Amino acid sequence: MIVVPRSIVLGLAALFSAYHVVLALVAIAAPRIRPSRSSPWRSTSSPRS
Repeated sequence: MIVVPRSIVLGLAALFSAYHVVLALVAIAAPRIRPSRSSPWRSTSSPRS
């Protein structure tokens, strides 16, 4: 059985939860910050369909 320090586990859990919180905030705030008709980074990364 592999013994992992609790601080590492708690650190990874905190980073993982913070990452999901940031993703949720971005998903909620993105349509309000920028107009939905113009998305520069999405149009540059993928061709318009």
